Amino acid sequence: MTDLTPYGPKSKIAYADPGYQEDGKARYPLNSEAHCRAAWAYINMPKNAAKYDAKQLDLIKGRIREALK
Repeated sequence: MTDLTPYGPKSKIAYADPGYQEDGKARYPLNSEAHCRAAWAYINMPKNAAKYDAKQLDLIKGRIREALK
């Protein structure tokens, strides 16, 4: 069985947000097509996008777009 530790240095899962918010929690997993599509939907909600500055938002959206390819 593979280690799917969800957060921290042992995590085997890539996240679009590696922990930009104040709590440092990684958000928007990119380990499946379904997660990538959900991440895209959530990050485009104004209440979620407002939690990031413009540069962070560009990085997050870029990572999600890349993962969807």
